[in-house]
Amino acid sequence: VACTGAGVSVESGITPFRTYGPQKGGEKGSIWGTFDAGKMTSAGFNKDPECTKAWWRMKHSLYREFEGAKPNPAHEFFAKLERDGKLAGVVTQNIDSLHTRAGVPPEKVLEIHGHMRGLICSDKISDLNPLPFKQGTCSFEMTDAEARRQRYFADEELPLCPVCACPLRTQTVMFGQPMPNGAVQRACDLIAAADLLVVIGSTLIVEPANELPGVALLNGCPLVIINFDDTSYDKFATGLVRQPAGAFLADVTAKLGR
Repeated sequence: VACTGAGVSVESGITPFRTYGPQKGGEKGSIWGTFDAGKMTSAGFNKDPECTKAWWRMKHSLYREFEGAKPNPAHEFFAKLERDGKLAGVVTQNIDSLHTRAGVPPEKVLEIHGHMRGLICSDKISDLNPLPFKQGTCSFEMTDAEARRQRYFADEELPLCPVCACPLRTQTVMFGQPMPNGAVQRACDLIAAADLLVVIGSTLIVEPANELPGVALLNGCPLVIINFDDTSYDKFATGLVRQPAGAFLADVTAKLGR
């Protein structure tokens, strides 16, 4: 099982939410170095028009990166394990869909923080939008293909629902909202049954994802961490790698091929 955070996609050209890697200097060069994380809450989105607009400016920025990004050798490594019949699943905090684009089947990718595919009305209740904009009475949604075709991510505008005029939103977890129903338990079950857990590119400070390596350790599962930053689990890891994940796993793939 793989458990991945933003660091696995840095080599694909995607800006991490928090500063990742050997560089220092606060959050400069990260999403939270550009946008105010304290305002990116579900309550802010639903109650403060300025927060809603700021959230959409962030999403437009991310979407431009996602559109040009390609899976790197770290994503492709797990797709290869899937083809070889050795992958139980991927638990990811990422919303960029690069694991599925690399070839891991969608049913084997557990996106615990949601995704950026398609749009829904913010007043439509779903597992990834449990706190609606108003009363939760709208049902409007559009597919990823429709959102791309209508260029909803093309500029800095705040897109509104054509049915009720509430803001549209992606199905991603905001600060202050509950996690998707059952997602964490499914992740725990997957990891509890694993014979190896590989954690990549996560600071392991965001709850509840930071509890997942503990599930592996409690079940006697070896833990490999590929990360530039220190984590609270480093001393328990069977393997600790301080290299870019793509470069390291490209080398692993080549060695496995030989």
